[in-house]
Amino acid sequence: MTFPRLFPGQVLIDDQIGHRVALSPGQSLTLGRAADFPLGLDDEFMHRQFLQVWDSDGTWMITNRGGRLSANIQPRAENSFSQSRLGPGASLPLPLGESAVVFATSVTTYELDFTVAATLRPPTGSCAVERIDGAPMTVGELILNDEQVDLLRALAAPLVRRPGTDLSEVPTVRDLEQTLGWSQKKVNTKIDYLSKALEGSGVTGFSARNGNAPTRRLALARYAQENYWSLRKQP
Repeated sequence: MTFPRLFPGQVLIDDQIGHRVALSPGQSLTLGRAADFPLGLDDEFMHRQFLQVWDSDGTWMITNRGGRLSANIQPRAENSFSQSRLGPGASLPLPLGESAVVFATSVTTYELDFTVAATLRPPTGSCAVERIDGAPMTVGELILNDEQVDLLRALAAPLVRRPGTDLSEVPTVRDLEQTLGWSQKKVNTKIDYLSKALEGSGVTGFSARNGNAPTRRLALARYAQENYWSLRKQP
């Protein structure tokens, strides 16, 4: 199988199943179930517009345009062990060289190969892509009510306030009772219901087989941290 030759400043995207494209500086591409680059065409939980790759004055950026799914960016350079989490609404620079972008719905796990070639000089120009399509709506879109937003933001607060904090700092049920002014029963009921709603929306990590109530609370805290800046109450 022949791969496109990369020139300085280009980025190659490969889905490992026969679909690949090379972008030049100034270009932009959307990836998803009904996007420029197809992902999960038979996966009803995949966002129609999930990721966008775009050029920002010589740096290739990736943006999560979805509302529920997150992705991991895993550099493949020798001696590189760091990875970055790309939550909904977030943007990150793609590392030079080879990397993998990994994400999952409740149907399957996806992995894309990215190769960013070093640029000789920063390109100029803007990039913007819009795509209008008639694809079916993504299954599992989640609309949070005000109390669910309050719960998620309370769970994520210490993780957002002190980046690098581990899950031991996640508020306990008693902490949440005091912060939110709810009863213990209400806190536990809200955690259980929201976990089930996220599972039904195709977000991984919330099925019953993944553990007990404390496990679900920690999973909700991690989800809330990744989505913190996109959590909004309904007008």
